[in-house]
Amino acid sequence: MFEVPDRAAEALRDLGRRVSRAKSWVAGLSVSVGLALGVAAYIKRRQLQMDLVGMHHPYIAASVMVAVAFAASGFAAKWIGRVVVRQPSPAWIEAVRTRYEVAPDPLREFLGMWE
Repeated sequence: MFEVPDRAAEALRDLGRRVSRAKSWVAGLSVSVGLALGVAAYIKRRQLQMDLVGMHHPYIAASVMVAVAFAASGFAAKWIGRVVVRQPSPAWIEAVRTRYEVAPDPLREFLGMWE
């Protein structure tokens, strides 16, 4: 049997895909940068420990530095993701609104949930 598609649901699904794609890119980049910064911090900390104490504990130092870098990148990804979604949201709303011919208010409410 043929069903008429619900335009509002399709519009929200399309908008959700855009938000999800943007946040996924931000998270991927953030984790990559976090890993690079964690490795760089480990190398710097290792050098500092060797200069000051003459020895270091590589497993502990690497674990701490990479864990701190990943935690910081997680918080940064959340914050940057909100900024990245907020910037193009009026254009996304307009594109989805004209494509599916729906009212913009539910779309704004939906994007407000992601911010």
